[in-house]
Amino acid sequence: LALNIGGRRATVAEFLDALIAVVPEARSLISAEVNELPFPSIVDDSGLQELLGGSTHLTLEDGIARSVAIFRDALERGAIAAPQAAAR
Repeated sequence: LALNIGGRRATVAEFLDALIAVVPEARSLISAEVNELPFPSIVDDSGLQELLGGSTHLTLEDGIARSVAIFRDALERGAIAAPQAAAR
């Protein structure tokens, strides 16, 4: 069974803006090219919606905030380790 996961479309620039809004200290830690990736920006997730009986999509900021909370919790529990900064 193969299903697509849909959701809000965001450009790289929009993602970076949302990430920095949620995690201000990320501004000095991240940079990115703003070129679009060679993947479809919108996919048909009707099969998944039918299987699950519908779902609610989070805002980009809420999704980032939830992901950050999950990773911070995993760091605090020692389940994962923070990467070491690369030498420049």
